[in-house]
Order: sequence, then C-alpha cells, then structure tokens
Amino acid sequence: MSDIATTRKGEIRAWVLDRITSGALEPSSRIPSEHQLMALFGVSRMTVHSALAELAKEGVLRRVKGLGTFVARPGSHLTVVHVTDPAEDVRARGGAYNIELITLEERDATDAERHIFGMAQHARIYHLKAVHKSGGVAVALEDRLVNPTVAPDFLKVDFTGASAFAHLSSCAPFPEGGHVIRAVQASATDVKLLSLKPGEPCLEIERTTWIETSVVTHVKLRYPGSAYELKGAISRP
Repeated sequence: MSDIATTRKGEIRAWVLDRITSGALEPSSRIPSEHQLMALFGVSRMTVHSALAELAKEGVLRRVKGLGTFVARPGSHLTVVHVTDPAEDVRARGGAYNIELITLEERDATDAERHIFGMAQHARIYHLKAVHKSGGVAVALEDRLVNPTVAPDFLKVDFTGASAFAHLSSCAPFPEGGHVIRAVQASATDVKLLSLKPGEPCLEIERTTWIETSVVTHVKLRYPGSAYELKGAISRP
C-alpha cells in the first residue's frame, strides 16, 4: 500500500471511530457501504476494505457476508481512557520522579515504522526508550517513536526536567489518536528494567496519535502487571 493510501486508510478509520464514540453510529447499526466510503473519501475499494478489516479485527466492527458491516456490540462496557503522562502520574501520587534514559537517537525508520507513520522510503525517525521511576523504583517502561517533522527539537529536550509526553503535547496540542490495551508476557529485558517478579506479566498500552494527516508519535508503555489496574467511568452518550 502506498504512503498516500496508508494516510487515507487512517482517515477512514478515524472517521468511523469518531462517529461511534459520538453516538452517531450506535451498536448494531450498519455503517456506510464500501462503495459509499469510496465515493466519500475518493479512494480505491482496497483502501476502504483494508481500513474496515482492521477495525473488524480489533472488534470495533462486525462484518456479515451479504449484509454489510455493522458496529459491534462490545463484550463489556466501552470506555474512553484518559491519556496520562507517566511523570505526572508519579508526581500526582506524591512520589519522587526520576527517569533512566536507555535510548535517545535518530535512525533510519524500519519498513513497519514507515507504514505506521506513512513515511517515504529512507525516512528518518526519532526513538526514545526510558524507564520511569518513583523513589528509584521502576513503574513504567516507555518505548516511543517520534516524527521528526512534527517535533524537530525532540532530541534536544532535557528529559530529566520535561517528559516526552509534555514536549509532544506542546508541539502538537489536541491530537487525535487510538490505542490498544493488552496483557503481555514480559520479555527478559522487561523483567530486568521493571524489576518484575518471576512470571509476572506486563500491562501494555500501545498508542498512536496524529494531527490531521501526520502521525506525531507511536508509543508502547509497559507497567508491572501486579501494580497497576485500569479504571474508568461509564456514562450515557
């Protein structure tokens, strides 16, 4: 898929998700057909099909052969997760925050990374990997990719005083985004960096944010599974 098609696919995903979260498309309601979306966005059927297939795989949509595509009924309550800054989380709980930088570099983007960001061949990318700590105890592992065109001064930031989250929020305020929350098996690196107990899993939040058609950042945050839980509010649309 070309860079343009990848960008347009992201726009279709964002359009569908926006109408679901706003209540314009309710659970079990049928979404516009592929032909209607092709006309609306001016794209090929393959681009539309790819966007809808991804949303179906994620459980957002349900595709019924011969009938169309419908908004899936969630197996449990669908909630909106507040986007938080690990540094501010520690400070809000009264902890003494510090950070251990593992990687802070500019490098060639991989094929998979260029696909996420919609970048051209031979594009460069910024990469940060760090452990957030409270009172010297590891609380989160951050593995973040950043678009240099959106945040050109990212590598110059003193991350002992300002978090990546805060810096990117100043570069690209009020972005759109999407995330996936999952339990994952801790790798040997995770065990070491997060000081995990034997067999302890991680809670992973994978998030991509964008402004208009430009992806700003893609980040994976891993937390010790025994120390964190997800909470949210349930409200009527």
